[in-house]
Amino acid sequence: MPGEGDAGFGLGPALRFWLENLLSAFADPSLLLWLGFVLALVYWQYRRLATLERMRLGGTTISPGRETFESLLAGLLGGMAGAGVLMLVGVSLLDAGILYLWPLALLLMFIHPRYLCFAYAGGLLATSHMLFGVPAGLEVASLAALVAVLHGIEATLIWLNGASHPQALYVRTPQGETVGGFLLQRAWPIPTLGLAVAFVTPAEFQSLADYVRMVPTPSWWPLIPFREAASGLNAVVLAIPLVAALGYSDLTITREPSAKARRSALQLGIYSLSLLGLAVLAGRAGWAGYLAAVAMPFGHELVILLGQRAETRGVPRFSGAMVGQGVGVLDVVPGSAAAAMGLRAGDRIVRANNEPVANAEALYQVLSPWSVGVTLEVERLGRRIVLSYDGKVPPLGLVPVPDSREARAVPLPEDTWIDGLLWLGRRLIGWCGGHSRHGRRPGDHQVQEAQLRNR
Repeated sequence: MPGEGDAGFGLGPALRFWLENLLSAFADPSLLLWLGFVLALVYWQYRRLATLERMRLGGTTISPGRETFESLLAGLLGGMAGAGVLMLVGVSLLDAGILYLWPLALLLMFIHPRYLCFAYAGGLLATSHMLFGVPAGLEVASLAALVAVLHGIEATLIWLNGASHPQALYVRTPQGETVGGFLLQRAWPIPTLGLAVAFVTPAEFQSLADYVRMVPTPSWWPLIPFREAASGLNAVVLAIPLVAALGYSDLTITREPSAKARRSALQLGIYSLSLLGLAVLAGRAGWAGYLAAVAMPFGHELVILLGQRAETRGVPRFSGAMVGQGVGVLDVVPGSAAAAMGLRAGDRIVRANNEPVANAEALYQVLSPWSVGVTLEVERLGRRIVLSYDGKVPPLGLVPVPDSREARAVPLPEDTWIDGLLWLGRRLIGWCGGHSRHGRRPGDHQVQEAQLRNR
């Protein structure tokens, strides 16, 4: 796919090049081996989620096989779109330092699992190259573009199915109140294509034309220029298959899971487009490389900071304020009596068998020791409806909105790398007396599984 000016260029040949290489990639045994490995990891993740939901709720709607298959389909679409953008922009994986990115990202994971991300490894690599020339041969523009495209794929996948099968849990806010929330977790295998630039002699270039499809390219391509070829050599762009894996984990207490996922996807998409613009600019103006180096990690942290502040400063959707005015429903156990009668998250049970119920304890007292045939009066979206079940209860099979004093809860994450730098600055000048809020250092939080009441 050498550059030959605008003569003979057409969208059709470029699309054929893209599609043929995508299809031929799946005949590559090494790619299939890596894809199988990533699929096994994704399957294990969904199997773990199904096991945890079964332990907490007594049942699960998560099918690891189905979820893995759906993630593969979504990942294929994301990978195809990502390959198209990488080719359009002209990102060379070798110029982007792909050989350095993975090892550095794995090292950063030992500092905190959240740093297993190309945004942080890319920022460190770009800064090191801009300041010290290490590693040599790195193109900051290509690196930033690669990070931008991968996060663009992630934003698209989060928008499409980031809210599938949210996990209900109890969360403790910074104010010490326990509220209901949802943990969102998804994983996707991403089979895709990247570009690599090879430099060959004119004779080698001519021999390639005998068995490799040559696609003429326009004068404006690539948007990010490749490294200059040495005197007497020609640059040839090759498509190489690769497999990536993307994951999404988020926690919400102020929004429905679908609204949280869309908001996260929108913010991540803005980060991706902004970074891609900086990458293209850096390919034309060297000074913009410094901006791209800073934007990779700090822009990513800003996205996280905005999401966390929206949760810590927003009004909890499933809070103890609901307790005393009925039984708020946080989640429903799959296959239970509550599911059979049509209870949903967000419902509020105000009467059971014609008896008023102010909280979960009152509801369980009405149904104890057991009851055959249950009628519930429920508030849903501003109107009252009546739901009934002809079988025996308990167990009813719902997860109630927690009392604000509920002890079994996970802490709401608050701190990011940006907070960490501010914390370090305050400590250096003695503003905080050597302690962060709540006795924790920034970055130390970890979302853990909570045991929820299910009666």
